[in-house]
Amino acid sequence: NFQLAIVSYALALRKKSNAKIVLDVLMQNSIQNSQKMYWEKDFRQTKATGTTSGASKIEIAAYAILAHVHLNRLEEAIPIVNWLESQLNFEGKKFDTYASYIALQALAEVNQHVNQQVDQISSEELNMDIELVPDKGPKVKLHLDNGSYHKIQRQKVAPYAKSFRVDANGTGVAL
Repeated sequence: NFQLAIVSYALALRKKSNAKIVLDVLMQNSIQNSQKMYWEKDFRQTKATGTTSGASKIEIAAYAILAHVHLNRLEEAIPIVNWLESQLNFEGKKFDTYASYIALQALAEVNQHVNQQVDQISSEELNMDIELVPDKGPKVKLHLDNGSYHKIQRQKVAPYAKSFRVDANGTGVAL
């Protein structure tokens, strides 16, 4: 799986037509549960223990994400991004430097790709009222328009709320 991931990324970088085929084979080997996708066995083992390296699982996910980004298949990568983000815990888990580096690179490229899409969409008219309705406590209202969509808006919500419903009315697209 590690070899498939890195080859699919390399082919995607070079814009080779067979990159999609290699990536599809890698995806067939994945495990998906809830909204996360990952690879359980990666064939790279540490010499000392003979066990599968957790860091290499991170690398497989990161290279798979990078291949998806470069093949403009970002939507398919969302479950992988979800899994990768759940693994990156800077308060406890330790991964080798390269695994951390490639994981952060993959997440940064996803962010850059999403921001480019948002910038294209945001050139359209944006005039949206958003309500965040918690299961307990008062609702929170926000307004987005072409002049405010890049600004961070913060509102306090009830600390005891466990779930929220988001209602949006108006025109445009917002994340």
